[in-house]
Amino acid sequence: MTSINQNTIRTPRVRLRSATQRQNTPSALARRTQALETRRTILGNTIRELEADLRQQRGALDAKTIEVDQARIRRDDEHDRYERLRT
Repeated sequence: MTSINQNTIRTPRVRLRSATQRQNTPSALARRTQALETRRTILGNTIRELEADLRQQRGALDAKTIEVDQARIRRDDEHDRYERLRT
């Protein structure tokens, strides 16, 4: 009669490296560096696009502010003119 231990299939044990060792290989560092540089570039482009949009919106707001001021002045002038005609 054979024991259970003799009937088990033995698999070679693989020595597992720690997470620190595994992540700090030169190729892994290069991949992480490349990924970070790509993300930095994308973020930089996004920031530039948002700044351009903000400048455009500020310009549009300035134009609307001028239009509103001019309309208010016209309304005040028309009101004054009407008051003068009424008297």
